[in-house]
Amino acid sequence: MVGQKRIRGSRLVALPLLLTAIFGVYGARLVQIQIIDGNHYAALAQQYRTTTVTETASRGELLDRNGQPLAVNRAGFALVLDSVWFPRERQNEILASLIRLLSDAEEAWNDTFPLTTDDPPSFVQGREGGIAALKQRWKLPAAVDAAAVMTAAVERYGLQGYDAALQRRLAGVRYTMETAGFNAATPYTFAADVSRVTAAVVGENRDTYTGVTAQATPIREYRCGTVGAHLIGTVGPIYAEEYAARAAQGYRMTDTVGKSGLEAALEDTLRGTQGTRVLTWNNDGSLRQSQVTQQATAGDSVVLTLDSALQLSAQTAIEEQMAALRAQSDDEPCNGQDVRSGSAVLLDVHDGGVLVCASCPGYDLSTYREQYTALASDESSPLFNRALFGTFPCGSVIKPAVAVAGLENAVFTANRALITCDGTYHHYEEVGFAPKCMGRHGAVTLTQALRRSCNVYFYEAGRLLGIDRMNHTLSAFGLGQKTGIEIAEATGVLASPATKNGTWVAGDTCQCAIGQMDQRFTPLQLAAYAMTLANGGTRYRTHLVAYTRRYDGTVQQVYEPQVLAQVPMSASTAAAVRQGMCAVVKRGGTAHEAFEDAAYTLAAKTGTAQNSPTRSDHGVFIAYAPVEAPQVALAVVMENGTSAAASAVARQILDAWYEQEK
Repeated sequence: MVGQKRIRGSRLVALPLLLTAIFGVYGARLVQIQIIDGNHYAALAQQYRTTTVTETASRGELLDRNGQPLAVNRAGFALVLDSVWFPRERQNEILASLIRLLSDAEEAWNDTFPLTTDDPPSFVQGREGGIAALKQRWKLPAAVDAAAVMTAAVERYGLQGYDAALQRRLAGVRYTMETAGFNAATPYTFAADVSRVTAAVVGENRDTYTGVTAQATPIREYRCGTVGAHLIGTVGPIYAEEYAARAAQGYRMTDTVGKSGLEAALEDTLRGTQGTRVLTWNNDGSLRQSQVTQQATAGDSVVLTLDSALQLSAQTAIEEQMAALRAQSDDEPCNGQDVRSGSAVLLDVHDGGVLVCASCPGYDLSTYREQYTALASDESSPLFNRALFGTFPCGSVIKPAVAVAGLENAVFTANRALITCDGTYHHYEEVGFAPKCMGRHGAVTLTQALRRSCNVYFYEAGRLLGIDRMNHTLSAFGLGQKTGIEIAEATGVLASPATKNGTWVAGDTCQCAIGQMDQRFTPLQLAAYAMTLANGGTRYRTHLVAYTRRYDGTVQQVYEPQVLAQVPMSASTAAAVRQGMCAVVKRGGTAHEAFEDAAYTLAAKTGTAQNSPTRSDHGVFIAYAPVEAPQVALAVVMENGTSAAASAVARQILDAWYEQEK
């Protein structure tokens, strides 16, 4: 008992001593923190949090040949989410509020979700890579449809309490944030371009828009409007599938990239080098300081060969002719009332520079984003660049090239009549092939055949040449081949036994010689062909870039002409074909009325391409001018628009060029 009492007494003494020691330590620590080191810890409490963000480089500008701005930059505001201050438990609420704010202001936000905003949504056409990436990221079966993807998005992002339209918009933002890698080190750009008013609303309502800041940033602005819109192209937020290819170049998932046209083709030149900026925040979340640590370097500007004044003249001429054709009565059917489109290309014959590349119907690049849904669903396909991607039968404009082939292969001579035209080609009558001509031209020489566009003459020329020798020359002229322009273009089709779905017969070669069969060329190819005729056989690569220059105006790189081919063409052959093409615009020629009183000389060829008995013929026209010292080459195609309309458009374009030159 005595031992137990001693132990109990020892514990009673030890416990207070232990407690005293513990509280003594805490007390000493408090004295250390609050008194001895009080100033130090007070300073730590006031330390600021810093975030390093990328400083966006100004994108290089696009200018026309005369320095007129087409795509430039302006100061704007971006709405940026900071992960440290952005409350994840309220993110759908904040994002929904932002979406409503921007919707009311008719402003756009970033959304790379590969589903449309339709009800119900569907997969976005052309985003197959992005759709596959989404399914793989979410571990969804490859065969699931858009509805199943949307259901998965609602579940993944907790969107059950919102209506269907807002669910789709929230899913788009959340998916874009997810693929952008939104975290403490990577802020997320919710909207790349908002008004000063919207930026002020966000800044004044920090409780509602917690973690959202408005930051000044350069914004792409399109001054060109409708002029050359198909060529200039667009920029937009980078897609996940694009990022995979560009990550090694320093791109981020929040970057803007060129999406189409020259904006995409010249991305590496226009982009510039990104910089860095350190943002310092007060402990209450307000911004204390913004300091650039690495200066961004602006991208190089690009001066184009395009002449915006001539481009506008061409677009206006096409639109006026289309309106006039559609306004006709139906008393004479298939006379262009059903015209679908028009396109025109004007080239500098000295180096292949593109002065004009017009495609109608078109669109206004400055309102492209707002009008995209309507433009994409428009049955007239205004987003389609017919000058570079439209492939059309060319009709009789192919005849000068066939003439070159015939003369160079000694199949016929220029001054001797090749055949007598009585309105029908008789050589294959026994096998049931007796095609007609548009007139009765009698014994015709090459000049007469080109002036009157005699089919019988060229049926015979094609028969004597054969398809191989004829196509060898057509190919050298660049028909059925890409022209080398910086942006995407179609290849076209040069008809041959290999391209025909069926047996090639002798009559097919005859049809090819007048531009029928399944020959299909782009207006750009036809202009390059006219340029080659003007140059006596030299075919240059077509191009839109004249030179690049730094932001300070220093010229960086000047385009040097590139010869793609040299068509075998003697001086006598060139002179004979030129004589026939000059006769086209003189009395008795097929384009006489359009150019009767022109102030300049030109060599030309008209074409009428039949494509359907129930639709108007395509109208085609090629030319170069002036004849004595060629400067420009031209091609015009009026889809279901007749040859007369194509000639009228060409006259308006060449008149505008001549007035400018004069």
